Amino acid sequence: MYPWLTTHFEQLSALNNELPSKLLLLADTGTGKSFLAYELARNLLCPNKNNEPSKTDCDCNSCTLFRSHNHPDYHVLTTEAVLAKEETEHMSGGMRYIPDDRRKRSKGHPREIISIDQVRPLVDEIRAGANLGFGKVVTISPAESLNTNAANALLKVLEEPPSETYFLITANSSHSLAPTILSRCACYRLHITNDHAIVDWLVARLSCSRSHAQELLKYTGGSPFEALEAGQYTNIVGDSSFKSDLAALVTGVLSPMEASKRWLDSPVRITLKWLQRSMLATVKAGIEGSNVQDLTTIYRVLGPDGCIAVYQEAGEYLQWPPRSVDE
Repeated sequence: MYPWLTTHFEQLSALNNELPSKLLLLADTGTGKSFLAYELARNLLCPNKNNEPSKTDCDCNSCTLFRSHNHPDYHVLTTEAVLAKEETEHMSGGMRYIPDDRRKRSKGHPREIISIDQVRPLVDEIRAGANLGFGKVVTISPAESLNTNAANALLKVLEEPPSETYFLITANSSHSLAPTILSRCACYRLHITNDHAIVDWLVARLSCSRSHAQELLKYTGGSPFEALEAGQYTNIVGDSSFKSDLAALVTGVLSPMEASKRWLDSPVRITLKWLQRSMLATVKAGIEGSNVQDLTTIYRVLGPDGCIAVYQEAGEYLQWPPRSVDE
């Protein structure tokens, strides 16, 4: 369990049988809400939990099957794009419902939606009795990926779920969900406030200074996993030279070709994300009257509208399939 999630896990697990059967976990990207859902699912299916959270090292048959990704009563509804990412072992437990190979995109890019073809077999399966007799758990992550038909196909089973069946649903925002899904769930907002624990974790993972870890966390909006990803590329992230390069670029001192060569070692998506955050920092600096010379220079040349335009254009590229952006 990640240190900033421990308190949330203990609070939700303490509810035991009183935990809402349809729980919506809301949190920003990169905070680990799907990891929390994974551990909650394991705890719900553990016969030894009694009145306190089941330990992560529990060696009961249920937990053993869960950790080996073979639990017959744990069901995962997600996208091919999520499963294609690294460090998604927590999304590969039990039974997964992914589209038929014939329905993949012609270019081979992982699908980023959850379709009705995935939902139908899931609904059929959970209406049957539990295999181990301790209930069933369904994780839906990310819920924003449900297309209209898939969301509609879930409504009936969400309205009247089978006995001892739990739905753990994750999303970045309630605004991105269909009102019919939202109205059937109890919402739990995952506020990540333990910055000291996150900084300690980043320092250990990146072997960096605390000040660098704090800067990474600041510029990624408090997202531990985005800070970890960004921290692996110190030539861009956390390096003031990036802001200097941007200032030189907008004033014509540095050419786009020279800038791209300097940023070449970092993945394109990391650079685009950092560019977006730099634009937000520039607008804030311009409005508040910051004394950071590079940011004030960028703001003076581009103005607020120009900074927002760059932010939006970078965001459009980030909507492309990962391989398209990288290429």
